[in-house]
Amino acid sequence: MTAIERTRLAMRGEPVDRLPTFPIMLATARQLPGVRQRAFNQNGHTLARTLLAARELCGCDGIYVSRDNWVCHEALGGRLTFPEDDESYATECLLGSVGTSVASPCLIRERPRACPPCSRPPVR
Repeated sequence: MTAIERTRLAMRGEPVDRLPTFPIMLATARQLPGVRQRAFNQNGHTLARTLLAARELCGCDGIYVSRDNWVCHEALGGRLTFPEDDESYATECLLGSVGTSVASPCLIRERPRACPPCSRPPVR
């Protein structure tokens, strides 16, 4: 049974030879074929090839494709450092303090006074 057959049958609730596997193995995926962390983080083709190679090495039915939440940080204007062989990290905070945003004033929101549409005070 192929991975796609197994997955489709399992999604329909039909019998399969074994449960399909889709592991989250980002760090392991890059370590198995010996890919450097910076290349994995900064190059989409390297990330894709690495995840596909790890899938083949481990015999999984599929792969979990993601990078990490630093993408959001960078998209909001935060700066990141990408070490050669370690995880990326922020070099500055997006929020200077509660209620203040370095990246954008649109991130500041007033505390709700009532829960729409019932007009009850918010639970604290």
